[in-house]
Amino acid sequence: MKKGLALLMMLFLLSACSEEESGDYHYLFTGDGEKWEAQYEVEGTAEFRPQNGRTYYHHEYEDQLTVTYKGPLEEIESIETFEYSYETASGGGGVTKRLENPLETTTFTMEGSGTGAGGVRKNEKVKVYIKWDNEEETIELVQSNR
Repeated sequence: MKKGLALLMMLFLLSACSEEESGDYHYLFTGDGEKWEAQYEVEGTAEFRPQNGRTYYHHEYEDQLTVTYKGPLEEIESIETFEYSYETASGGGGVTKRLENPLETTTFTMEGSGTGAGGVRKNEKVKVYIKWDNEEETIELVQSNR
């Protein structure tokens, strides 16, 4: 009975992985907060690979998070410490910067890449956290139709 239940659970999990999760993908997530807007873009290849008599899900990706202050540069040019990060269902990343004045831009970008068993799903929500000096903002990104 336990083996049958385990087999049923495995089949259910495998069926949850649709064909849209195999092959090349490119997702763009966007969102706006009160003072910041953010964009998370991820592009990669996902596939099911047979190995040692089993099938494994594998993906390789490159991603980029861009956050942009919506106001004029003068409002943030005196920022000393700036943090921004993102969180997906399968992971995340972030950066902390000590900024040198004068600040020359209101847009900040971080890029990354990786491989693994998990990946960003097309319809998931991505959380972006931004902290500057004594303020903070959280933005929920959704898949863009662009």
